Amino acid sequence: MTRLGKHPGPAAVLQSWVDSPATGEILSRFDVYRAVAKTRYCTLEHLRQIPADEVLTRTNPTSP
Repeated sequence: MTRLGKHPGPAAVLQSWVDSPATGEILSRFDVYRAVAKTRYCTLEHLRQIPADEVLTRTNPTSP
């Protein structure tokens, strides 16, 4: 992933990640969702677009 702090529109970059098709070639959807949710530039609007089980998994690292 990129260094978002150096980008003039970090929220727009995150939105492009959320909108990107799940190809599985480089990163899985889970990897993308996790990266988006973990960044300080993540907004409530980004979290609303991520499936709830992905968001909840992020908050509980011990879950399977």
